Amino acid sequence: MRATLILFFLTVSLSGFAQSSHEIVRNDTTLFNTYTQRAEQFKFTNLDSTLVYANKAKEIVSEELHPEKSALALGLVTWVHFMKGDYDQSLEAADRALQLVSNIESAEKLKIDLLHDQGTIYGAMGMYELGLRKFFEILDYYDPDENPEGYYVTLSNIGVMYMRLELFENALEIFLRLDAEMPTDIAARVSIPVNLGFIYYDLKQFENAKLQLYRALAQEGNIDPRVYGLSNFKLGQVFNAEGNHEEAIEVFNASIDLFESRKNELETVQSLNGLSQAYLGNGNLPKALEFAEQGYKIADRFNAIPEKQATLQSLYLVTKKMGDLEAALKYHEEYKATSDFLKNSETNSQITRIATEYEFKQREAELMAANRQSNLMNNAKIQQQQTLLIASLTAIFLAALAIIGMYRNYHQKKENNYLLSLKNKEIQDQAEKLRQSNRVKDRIFSMIAHDLRGPLSSLYGVISLIEMNKTSQEELDRLIPNVARRFKYTSTLLNNLLQWAQSQMDGYKINPEVFDISYIIKNKYALLQTSIEDKNLQVSTPVGEILVFADLNMIDLVVQNLLSNAIKFSHRDDEICIKATREGDMVSVAFKDNGVGIKDEFIPHLFSDSFFTTKGTMDEKGTGLGLMLCKEFIEKNGGTIHVESSYGVGTTISFTLPLAIE
Repeated sequence: MRATLILFFLTVSLSGFAQSSHEIVRNDTTLFNTYTQRAEQFKFTNLDSTLVYANKAKEIVSEELHPEKSALALGLVTWVHFMKGDYDQSLEAADRALQLVSNIESAEKLKIDLLHDQGTIYGAMGMYELGLRKFFEILDYYDPDENPEGYYVTLSNIGVMYMRLELFENALEIFLRLDAEMPTDIAARVSIPVNLGFIYYDLKQFENAKLQLYRALAQEGNIDPRVYGLSNFKLGQVFNAEGNHEEAIEVFNASIDLFESRKNELETVQSLNGLSQAYLGNGNLPKALEFAEQGYKIADRFNAIPEKQATLQSLYLVTKKMGDLEAALKYHEEYKATSDFLKNSETNSQITRIATEYEFKQREAELMAANRQSNLMNNAKIQQQQTLLIASLTAIFLAALAIIGMYRNYHQKKENNYLLSLKNKEIQDQAEKLRQSNRVKDRIFSMIAHDLRGPLSSLYGVISLIEMNKTSQEELDRLIPNVARRFKYTSTLLNNLLQWAQSQMDGYKINPEVFDISYIIKNKYALLQTSIEDKNLQVSTPVGEILVFADLNMIDLVVQNLLSNAIKFSHRDDEICIKATREGDMVSVAFKDNGVGIKDEFIPHLFSDSFFTTKGTMDEKGTGLGLMLCKEFIEKNGGTIHVESSYGVGTTISFTLPLAIE
């Protein structure tokens, strides 16, 4: 029967796209990137989640203003429908993505890759000649040195098309070449042993087929589960051909489990049909009938003609073996009709195109003959009117040119003024950012000069006293805790300064991952245990696992700063309560203390670059840098931060983060 071979899509990175003059605001860009990253994260584990995040990414960008970003999101939608076997919707999404970037010169690589994916879908739909032509058409666009992935993936798909067209020697030549040449870092390489196994099976070289299929199953890493599903399916066919039906049943069942985990019901048909043939081979006719009927129902529901043909053939053989000649005749007739349909469908399409073209040309000839007759009758009248018509058209044309010229000049002037205003605003914004950066830099250098010099001087003094033997053990016991406290502050300052400096670098990116926020809180509680015990504070932390999707290092620093602040401004014997709760698709984390609180007029300065700071209840110093970093890191991860405080009563600082999809 027809087996679904592995056809590969090309993944296009958005980072190389040219941006339009209407930039997406920064938060939307971050959110778009977060959604597409989540969609990529679930591509091989949860197709439904990939579709949800791809649609979210598509919804937050405008097709008119950002066609390339929209096309990228549609590419992910195309992938999901393709993997689910819904080729019509997959092709519809690919066509729409191509429409969006068809007139954008900077998106040439994206257009070529989308054309490639169209060929992939045509191949999966059984339109092999069309898919093969598409792949040969775009192969010339790929240089194997500049774009090895595009070149070798296209060559691989050409090999698959040869297999579909039963040109097995041509296909074998291509995949042996790919096995020798394709770089190991190209994802499509994992399909080479699978396709070689298919080819050797069709060439009746069963030992070579098993060698390649076992090689495919031994591969490890982030591999498309179809590799394992198709390898088990083809092994089942090999075992059936060798008469080893029990082993065939085992690997067919394994392939069905893998296809069902991908929620691709159509791909299970080939393995269900294989089970029917295996049970037919070992004489278990009821089981053979059961699996053939099950496969036929799925194929009929999807109107998958090749799969229907294969299952009808099995139903015919099983019912004939059971002696149910009436049912066998019915299945044989339906099988014959399906086979004839497959053979004639392309011929019928060609005949229809030829007939349509002939009818069009015939109507065109009739219309031209009628026009000639009419022209002969009215020739004199037409000649009299031609001079006047030409003169009128010339006058209209010249007037139109003048109007168009005036309009273009006006429009160009207006556009130039608009672009100039945008550039002026951009320069003003850059100047303001530079002034702000200089203010921050001056404050940082002042902080380094003052706050780092003090602890170092204290340490130098203590070391000098020890070196000269001019201090007693009692005096050392008094001096060392003070130096330690000052260096604890210095350590926090250096950590915040390092994180701030990294965040200001060009190209600094967030690296989101799934982690337990409760674990981070408990870890920071343990780290600050000494400070908590110094004030005899009661601290409660969240219970149970709460998974978020964010940059672990950034959130680790946020939690440490907020817990340190709560300790710093709490009185002795006070309580600190830390809660983490789910709120829709976000997680809210709150740090609540009943310490000194914050005056209303100071709250607007907490997260600004003014380095606002006050001393704690035991004269603990601060830098004013921590909360500024907290706000920046939380917003970069798609969340928000908020403070509520009553002076003399206490403070609650809370932030939100995206909930991880389990």
